[in-house]
Amino acid sequence: MVDFNRYIVDGFVKRGRIVEDIQRGLLSKNDINELDNNPLVKEAYFGEGGLNKRVKEEWSEIYLEELALNAVSETFNLEYLLFLSEVSEYVQKDNEKKEHNRKIFKTAVSGIICLIIMGFIIVVFTSKSKKDSATSSTNGIPFTKKSICVEEK
Repeated sequence: MVDFNRYIVDGFVKRGRIVEDIQRGLLSKNDINELDNNPLVKEAYFGEGGLNKRVKEEWSEIYLEELALNAVSETFNLEYLLFLSEVSEYVQKDNEKKEHNRKIFKTAVSGIICLIIMGFIIVVFTSKSKKDSATSSTNGIPFTKKSICVEEK
């Protein structure tokens, strides 16, 4: 249910607020149709057509911003507001999908980096262990401090 008091103040329709809420996804197509049933909103309509429709592949935040600016200043009518809502929905879903893909990519990169670091640590400790065991024994005879012969004069 639309709060008409938010969009109609002192008998004036707040076009900018309506457009902004559509742009942010706060007003659905059903809400727009409900607003359209209000005679004050219908009186606030101006401009005919003016839809600068592009193919969905070109819908972006920049295009959404252009439409919103046009809706406030050049063409404020039901058809335009419904189209604005459609573009807004698409852009929001596209942004959510991109954000999800970014999170997956970051997680994958972090995992790969952890595996590389763990592999490096294993290689370092393994080679150090082999080096220590090689220096501590000669010809199969354990090397200790007591086994060193010191000549006395």
